Amino acid sequence: MQVGIIGYLGKMGQELLRCIEENDDTCVYKKDQDNEILQVHPDCLLDFSIPEAIASSCKKALVFQCPLVVGTTGLGNQHVEMLEKTSKSVPVFYSTNYSLGIHCLHTMLASIQKQLKDWDVGIMETHHTEKKDAPSGTALSLQKTLARNCPIQSFRLKGVPGEHQIMITNQNETIHIKHTAYSRKVFASGALDCARWLLSHKYENGFFTMNSRFKGEQNETNNTTNH
Repeated sequence: MQVGIIGYLGKMGQELLRCIEENDDTCVYKKDQDNEILQVHPDCLLDFSIPEAIASSCKKALVFQCPLVVGTTGLGNQHVEMLEKTSKSVPVFYSTNYSLGIHCLHTMLASIQKQLKDWDVGIMETHHTEKKDAPSGTALSLQKTLARNCPIQSFRLKGVPGEHQIMITNQNETIHIKHTAYSRKVFASGALDCARWLLSHKYENGFFTMNSRFKGEQNETNNTTNH
């Protein structure tokens, strides 16, 4: 896979480059605020930069006519609207967190959220001090999955890639659910896997999420079993 990275000088951009070097992929396009290096047109663009770069990333995806995978946090409604508009012409994959563990956490919470109407729920998230948005996009998406406006506590501490904990209580019992990412590699490798997934399915266009991906894989498994 020939990859383009937007925000390649950032921490996630550098992690993506390391993951690419460990696999059979190649980085053929690099872009940052003051630099742009193009060797050949990429098969897919990955953007882990800043919200202000979304418009430019969408334009580049249209120029290259390739899928766009976005992991930038702190996006507003206007940014998501740009991605949705772009997805009518090229595939767009967007997630606040590319960790498989976080996706599993969403699945678990979605399966029990209707049973929690008489319970109190709180979310605590901790990230490194360089993270600009608070609460994290992941914490907000977990809140959405729970379908309630539960409180979120955010901590910014040195050297913490990402930790999310959900505390569910009633008068007699408490449930703790926690996910910890030990390095940025989990997000970088997850995003590259999603890029490969888009390319392997040869979608012409559409707006895709982690739910889209794993629902599709489940359907494929069921079809294989049925046949």
